[in-house]
Amino acid sequence: MGFKLNLLLISVIPILLFTAAMIGVVTQQTTTLSAELGSLIEERLVSDKRTALTNYAELAESAIRPLVDQSSGTAIEAQQQARTVINAMTFGEDGYFYVYDYDGTNLVHPRLTNLVGQNLWDLQDPNGNFVIQGLIEQARAGGGFHSYIWNKPSTGLEEPKIGFATGIDTWGWMLGTGLYLDDIRGELDLVNATIGRTVQRSFLWVMAFGLLAVLLAAIVVYAFQHNLQRTADEKLKALNRRIVEIQEEQSQRISRDLHDGISQLLVLTRYSLEAVEAELDPAQTEQKATLSRSRGTLDRALTELSSIARNLRPPALDQLGLQQALMSLIEDYQAQSKLKVFADIEALGDKLTEAGKSALFRVAQEALTNISKHAEAERVWITLKVRGRSVQLTVEDDGLGLKTQQQGGLGIANMRERLASQGGRLLLRTLTEAGTGTIVTGIIPLSREVVSR
Repeated sequence: MGFKLNLLLISVIPILLFTAAMIGVVTQQTTTLSAELGSLIEERLVSDKRTALTNYAELAESAIRPLVDQSSGTAIEAQQQARTVINAMTFGEDGYFYVYDYDGTNLVHPRLTNLVGQNLWDLQDPNGNFVIQGLIEQARAGGGFHSYIWNKPSTGLEEPKIGFATGIDTWGWMLGTGLYLDDIRGELDLVNATIGRTVQRSFLWVMAFGLLAVLLAAIVVYAFQHNLQRTADEKLKALNRRIVEIQEEQSQRISRDLHDGISQLLVLTRYSLEAVEAELDPAQTEQKATLSRSRGTLDRALTELSSIARNLRPPALDQLGLQQALMSLIEDYQAQSKLKVFADIEALGDKLTEAGKSALFRVAQEALTNISKHAEAERVWITLKVRGRSVQLTVEDDGLGLKTQQQGGLGIANMRERLASQGGRLLLRTLTEAGTGTIVTGIIPLSREVVSR
């Protein structure tokens, strides 16, 4: 087996290394090419936008220059006419012009008319960039560009924008316009997609053959490992099943020895004490009292011994079946715990193997023990039903719920192992936060004879 595995590894590893190297080289080259080309395209697109913005600004400035330079009329009238002209000038879907005075007060904004008249000197974009201050600074310097985040009218979203501002110093105005940069991302994505498709076609066949070889090798390895794992699982299940069987056999033997051996000796001892007491003179009251106390101690020992024997292996489980064994367990539990137990136990007959019945009984036994120790419950519900192709035992309480650390305890682990040995499983549903108790469910498949009927 080791030789076969080594042979498979020797076959697969070079293919994996070669394919990984090819993929790595091509990916690295593609990434580098895409980044370099994307950077060049972005620079070109931004440069084109800067040129376009400069031309738009010059066009707008030339449109109002006669009004600025006019010698007749008042400046107020000329400014009003200029604002009207600029307000009407647009280009494209989101292209427009705006005017601010050098103090930061908006004079013209065709898209966001609510800004007109507001002083926006301290306005910042989401990145903390002073938008109007930056534009006015460029305008005072003779004209220049300023980047910021601004609302795009056509989408209503905040998008990166490059603005160009020029100064109308005669009036103390900043005339500006801008273009949004989100379309650059779209063009870059298109370029990157084209590059990716082109490069992909160049090594597709190499990758295809490499991946096919890896896939075939992986299938062989998986089949080998799966078969090995399945064999190991079957052996582990058989071992677990045998351990549980040995535990039950030992419990049954110890229970029988306690009942037939020690218990009988204690009963004989009790009879001997009764015989001795009967032979005593009535006047020997002190000796009679001592013998009476001894009989009481023996009676308690017999009761405790009987309880231990039943817990180890209840006779009803072997003699009358799981239904009667559970009812006997519930009766004893109610007497000891004073809890109210509601039972709905279905007779199984031969629907479950003896080992399966023992496993479910142990689950019920352990669940009730946990309720007594931890739950602080008042009521318990126990059901045993055939559901589909399996038998389901449910133990529910209205106590505090099962804490996380308890779910990994030895008792829970034992329940899981017993059920797993019979091909079953354990389900825990705890509502600790709500404080409404715990539901323990043990599920075991029906015996093969029943399923095949």
